[in-house]
Amino acid sequence: MKKTIITIIILLTGIINAQKLNFVAGLDGNYYLPLGTLGERFNPTAGIAISFGKEVSKDWTWVGKLEYFKFDKLNEDKLKLNKKIAVGSNTESFNIPLNDLSMSLEIVGLSANAFYNALDFGDFKTDITFGFGVYRWYSPRETYTLYFEQTTKSFYRDTVGVNGSFNKVLDVPSISQSDWSGGFNLGLHFNYEVINNFNIYAGCEYKVILGELWQALALNLENIAGFQMVNIKAGLKYQF
Repeated sequence: MKKTIITIIILLTGIINAQKLNFVAGLDGNYYLPLGTLGERFNPTAGIAISFGKEVSKDWTWVGKLEYFKFDKLNEDKLKLNKKIAVGSNTESFNIPLNDLSMSLEIVGLSANAFYNALDFGDFKTDITFGFGVYRWYSPRETYTLYFEQTTKSFYRDTVGVNGSFNKVLDVPSISQSDWSGGFNLGLHFNYEVINNFNIYAGCEYKVILGELWQALALNLENIAGFQMVNIKAGLKYQF
């Protein structure tokens, strides 16, 4: 009988503790800084994410996250083409800016993320976070044609309505890539409980998506094997 009572007490204690574990819902804004060769093509961009999950213990929380972002602002400082062009009887080198090139990388991801409560100071907590997921991405690049006018030594994308003697110096066809790729992230989150069960947080993560963008040597674009980035985020979290 005594063992039975002890067993019941242990079970009840487990149930009570389980009832204290909360569901978690979050909404955050993200700022993605591309690294490596991805950063040579694109400037940073913003994105949005929603998450939902549950505390599985006092120190661990698992959430599913759906996120969306799109790189479409070009790194004009890096996107330049050095090309030798015949001018009369001579050959000259030109550093051609490609700031009018249209290309982008659009990403939607669904990932599972774990948060480990590393430091707890009551209302203020610090989490170590890591996650893995699958990402659907789409990357188009337009046709790029460039003409050179020898008299003025000027470049034109289109010669309609422009007088002069033109040579076509670039004619790169369009391309569109899309795929499903795995990815992972690792970072830190800083949480502050403003009122009961309502938190604001900020964090920083290193993220890699295992996709590949093909090279375009005619445009001086190198192959990208892995989309590396730093994700700076801030958001709201509610526990219920």
